[in-house]
Amino acid sequence: MDAEQPERAGADRPAVVLLTSPLAPAAAAHELATALRRYGPVLVPRLDPHPARPADLSVPALEVLAAISAGGAARALICGVGFGALVALQVAAGQPRPVAGLVLSTQARPLGGAVRSVHGGVAGLLRASTLQHLGRRTALAALEEVRALDLRPLTPLVLAPTLVLHGAADAANARAGARLAASLAQGTAAGVPGATPGWVWREPARWADAAAPFLRRHGLPG
Repeated sequence: MDAEQPERAGADRPAVVLLTSPLAPAAAAHELATALRRYGPVLVPRLDPHPARPADLSVPALEVLAAISAGGAARALICGVGFGALVALQVAAGQPRPVAGLVLSTQARPLGGAVRSVHGGVAGLLRASTLQHLGRRTALAALEEVRALDLRPLTPLVLAPTLVLHGAADAANARAGARLAASLAQGTAAGVPGATPGWVWREPARWADAAAPFLRRHGLPG
């Protein structure tokens, strides 16, 4: 996803940073950013995984930190969906000082046979770095599916308050979201009533509305 024009959040309040996936529909990702802007300025950094190491989250994490600095804010409330949620966790684990809070959603979905076999057979054992051999798009899709279930290297290091949003009628992401929230020191899972698989992209304003109370509690002006 291309970076949108940078906004200045101001040093006296946290920036809101939106991270999605390079695989996300561009129009839907833009609509989600627009929905969040009803509550304040939003930074949308470009997330470009390393072409040879798509499972290496440190590269896009550095892009996020650079965007926060360029936005003029000392702290950030990071909203991450799918691959963006993984990058948000990497930022919070590796550079916790600027992270005021996280709002995350996993994006489990039907995948091709190769990825389904990875997910079904070795999700609890797989080192994400091995996914690079599957190809860039497949690796990113597998990261969204598998790493949401097995983030054990990162989650003990994430101390920031975290809200994990999922659709109440989306069983796969409800399970993944509950597991993720339970693994975090300050994690809370919340189901959005009636929301079904893919709801984040179909109803971006609803996602923003569900995130807004948490964002306000953790520094966004009311």
